[in-house]
Amino acid sequence: DELARFESFYGWAVFDHNNRVLLVDRSLDRALFGPIDGHSSPMISTVKIPEPIVAESSDGKLVLSTADPFLAEVRNSATWAEISILKGHQGAVTGAVFAPDSRWVMTVSEDGKAAVWDVATGRMEHDFRLDNRGYIALISPDGRWVTAVADWSSITIWDTSTWQPIHKYTWPAPQSGGNWTKSAAFSPDSARLAVGDDRGNLRVLDVLNG
Repeated sequence: DELARFESFYGWAVFDHNNRVLLVDRSLDRALFGPIDGHSSPMISTVKIPEPIVAESSDGKLVLSTADPFLAEVRNSATWAEISILKGHQGAVTGAVFAPDSRWVMTVSEDGKAAVWDVATGRMEHDFRLDNRGYIALISPDGRWVTAVADWSSITIWDTSTWQPIHKYTWPAPQSGGNWTKSAAFSPDSARLAVGDDRGNLRVLDVLNG
């Protein structure tokens, strides 16, 4: 059953342990927060955020924001104090994901690159060339793998202990064009990766065995 609906929303949502939802609307630079109980309209409070938020750490203490299209900032989510500045992309930072312990963060950008940064210092530790513009960064539930979703018919998975690519999956695009990858998600056991494209195809990839 549908419990609540939010119209004209562009961003991401997470639930806390009390079944409250946090919606970060990147298009309007606002955050919505409140409970959803399924019996009444959600009591949502709106908070103006100074900068668009791209990602949040797993413990909720850090956020990655984009005050400038070509750089990102790691901030304390409670005080908005700056932790570090991540400078090096030549295009807009469109996605990011924190390590489980928040030591590093991976960003993806419209410049066709993914980068891994030290959160405390802002130093770039690794950078990777993608097949096209990057949109989403994902980490597996066990923290072993990360992947970047690029606007193309391929996807690469890296081992977070070595930062070496373990698999690259490629599938043919139709002659008429399109077939852009739009979304992806790891299975709860981190063994599979589901990838969807704009042609309505869903591919389930075997992460452990390639």
